[in-house]
Amino acid sequence: MKEGVGTVYTMSPQVLEGDYNESADLWAIGVLAYMLLSSQMPFYGRKRREILEKIMKCEYDFVGRRWSAVSSQAKNFVSDLLQFEPEARPSAHEARQCLWLTMKMNSSVKK
Repeated sequence: MKEGVGTVYTMSPQVLEGDYNESADLWAIGVLAYMLLSSQMPFYGRKRREILEKIMKCEYDFVGRRWSAVSSQAKNFVSDLLQFEPEARPSAHEARQCLWLTMKMNSSVKK
């Protein structure tokens, strides 16, 4: 695929470079999971250029009060999906099998 579609916030580095495959969708799921867990974007900047630089450096963190109550399994899920190299990201099938998604809901998000 060559054409980038979507908002810049969810685009993988490969989408920004114009050469990507289905692993870009797993990246986007990682971004959305990060946002749902923390109510903030993993790659934030005041200007588009700042956002793009952070995406290309895969520069995000789990620091702050919002992350203190999030389980390590949930953080691992996000980290697995937000791998810079597409080959390092899990497939959709592998992502569905992650520990966080298969745990009981009452203990899977919060510590």
